[in-house]
Amino acid sequence: MTVLLDTHIFLWFVEGDPKLPLRWKDYITTSGSHFLISHVVPWEISIKHGLGKLKLDRRPSELFPEQVLANGFEFLPISLPHVLRQGELPPHHGDPFDRLLVAQCLVERVKIISLDPQHEPYGVVLTES
Repeated sequence: MTVLLDTHIFLWFVEGDPKLPLRWKDYITTSGSHFLISHVVPWEISIKHGLGKLKLDRRPSELFPEQVLANGFEFLPISLPHVLRQGELPPHHGDPFDRLLVAQCLVERVKIISLDPQHEPYGVVLTES
């Protein structure tokens, strides 16, 4: 199975944050699934870090290449079909980063691990673990 990781899930996982539910930590480390990190994730994190809204122990330019490689994740680039699909989504979620993640899930036919309840109406959230 191929699964997209939401921004907060990626951060909590790589930082060892206890906010990440144990079932998702175990799933990421032991399921054998293929995990994608959308280009939306470093974009969002870089903006928040640059504005001082997100504290990291290293720059995003160091964090992403290191952690994606170390964990065997793969980047999912943003494509035109992703951008166009997000414009067709019902307005369940107003955040443009999250809307693009949902659109990527729908276009690529993958699920997302997220604790954001606003993703659920789109039917893209992985609920099994």
